Amino acid sequence: MSTMPPFIGIDFGTSKSAMTWYNPKTGQAEVIRNFEGREETPSVVYLGKGENEIVVGELAERKLRESVTDQRYLVVSVKRNLLTAPSKVLDDNRMYHPVDIAALILSKLREDAERQQFHEPVTRAVITCPASFGPLQQDKIRQAAAAAGFSEVKLLPEPVAAALAYGYTGLKVGNYILVYDFGGGTFDVAVLARVAERSFTWATEPKGLEACGGDDLDRELYDYCEEIAYQLLNRGISPNGDIDLRFLFQCRERKENLSAFSEEDFSSYLPSNNGPVLFKHTLRRETFEQRIKKYIDQTVSLTQEVMKDAETSRSKVDTVVLI
Repeated sequence: MSTMPPFIGIDFGTSKSAMTWYNPKTGQAEVIRNFEGREETPSVVYLGKGENEIVVGELAERKLRESVTDQRYLVVSVKRNLLTAPSKVLDDNRMYHPVDIAALILSKLREDAERQQFHEPVTRAVITCPASFGPLQQDKIRQAAAAAGFSEVKLLPEPVAAALAYGYTGLKVGNYILVYDFGGGTFDVAVLARVAERSFTWATEPKGLEACGGDDLDRELYDYCEEIAYQLLNRGISPNGDIDLRFLFQCRERKENLSAFSEEDFSSYLPSNNGPVLFKHTLRRETFEQRIKKYIDQTVSLTQEVMKDAETSRSKVDTVVLI
C-alpha cells in the first residue's frame, strides 16, 4: 500500500467519461479500465425500478438500445445540463437532481478505480471541466464529487489538461498552443503559453460555447429525420412529441459512421399506439455536413477571435491540438 493516499484524474464528459492514475514507475498518466474492462465509461444512468437496480455506464447504455426500456428511467448528457435540467421524479417518489446523477457517474469511476487499480479507498481527484463553465457549474461538479465520496477535489480546465497531456507524450510542443476542443456538449478554444517544460498558463482569455458539441450534432440529425418522418409517414419520431432517446442514440451512431462512409441507412421501428412503424431513409454525408455547418462555423469564428487576441498579445500560435 502506498504511503500517500491515491488520487485519480477524471475526464467527466457529456457522453463518455474516463479516469487515469499517475504511475510513479513510468512517470506517466495511465488509463484505468473500468469494471467492464473498458477505457471509457458512457455517461449514461439507468435509475431502475428501485435503488438496487441503478446502473451506470455500459449497462445503462444497453438499456438505451432496448425498445422495451421505459425512457423515464434513463438520463443522458447530464454534464451540460447541471444548472438547467429538471429533477427526475419517479413513480416510487424517488427524486434525482442533476447533481445526483453526476454523482452516480463519478461514484462508479471511484469504485472502479478502487477495485481495479488501488484496492484501497480513493478520496482525491482532479476533474476536468470546460473552460466555459462558470463558478456555478464548477460548484455543481464539486458537489457531485463530494456526494460521490471524494473529500479532496481539484478542477482543471480541459484545454489546460489537453496541453499538459500533449506535452507529456513527448511530442514537439511550441511556446504557444492553441487547443480546439469540440466535446460532447461544449466547445472550448484557448491559447496556452508554455512557462516551463511541462507547465502552461493562459496566454489569452479562453472562450467557449456551452451548447455546441456532439450532442447538438446528434439533435440536428434527429430533427432532420423528424422532418423526413413527417414527409414519409405523416408523423414524428416519437408518438407523443417527446425526444425518443433510443432513436437519438441511433443518430449518434449513424453520425459517427459517416466519418468512414459517404452514406448511412436508417431502418428503425418507431413506436406507436397501433404497433411499430418502419422508418427507412438513406442519409448522405453531404446532407449531414450542411445541417451541422452552423455549429462548425461558430467554432471557426471563435477560434479566429482567439488567434487574433493571441497575436495582439504577442503570443503567436505555433502548435495546434485538436480534440
